Amino acid sequence: MKPSRLPLKSHIGDPSPLINVRFRQHRTRNQIVARRMSLIGALITSLALLVSTPGVANADQFRNNQWVLGSIEREFIDFLSGANQYGQGGTSSIGEPTSGELWAGNSNEGRWQEFGFTNRIYWSPNVDANKGRQIGGLIMNKWLNLPSRQYRTYVNGPYQYEKRSDERGRLGYPVTRESPASGGRYNNFQGGAITYKFGATSAYATWGNIRDQWAAQNYELGPLGFPSSDEYLCQDGTTSNDGYESYGAPDRTSRTASI
Repeated sequence: MKPSRLPLKSHIGDPSPLINVRFRQHRTRNQIVARRMSLIGALITSLALLVSTPGVANADQFRNNQWVLGSIEREFIDFLSGANQYGQGGTSSIGEPTSGELWAGNSNEGRWQEFGFTNRIYWSPNVDANKGRQIGGLIMNKWLNLPSRQYRTYVNGPYQYEKRSDERGRLGYPVTRESPASGGRYNNFQGGAITYKFGATSAYATWGNIRDQWAAQNYELGPLGFPSSDEYLCQDGTTSNDGYESYGAPDRTSRTASI
């Protein structure tokens, strides 16, 4: 049996109770939709503020039309909050991002991003899975431009070539950000260090046994002072480790450390 319909006249003039119920339900649904849209709008606004607010550790940064993400962003936040070697917040010590996140390493295992004032942040899972490391200025310039070196595997043997520049070379990735030395700055790397003396026109790299000897004499605080040259290959050196490096301490005669 079909259900009986309401008389047609009930839709005209004085509405039936059924129509009133439907009207109230329709109005209630509209209110619910409006409230949901309001909540969604508020959430979007909050997220937009969150990702663009300096110093928020759990949010990606969108600055200068670039995203700063994940492990690189965690190092960047230290500079925003003042937890860096200069002891000042803001971006005065690193600048705003000027590139997106880019691949790094021989097998694209790492990432890097460029920032203003000649700075970059590099990240490698082999250094720290959670945080990148800043490098900048003359130290970064030296790291990026260390020339490849030619050496022999044995006396009068065939020549070999050693790549020394950037994270794919001898030094590998930075394992510290730029840090204060006594009268200068340094970055440590997976395979050595690069040190800069205030007032110098270049930074210099050290590694291997030469660096070990320098460390045994208390680095720049010892009798050798800061490095004043890159490492050179000794004549007829038979490995890439057969080298020497010049050092010059203030008011002292320049010296060399060799292996």
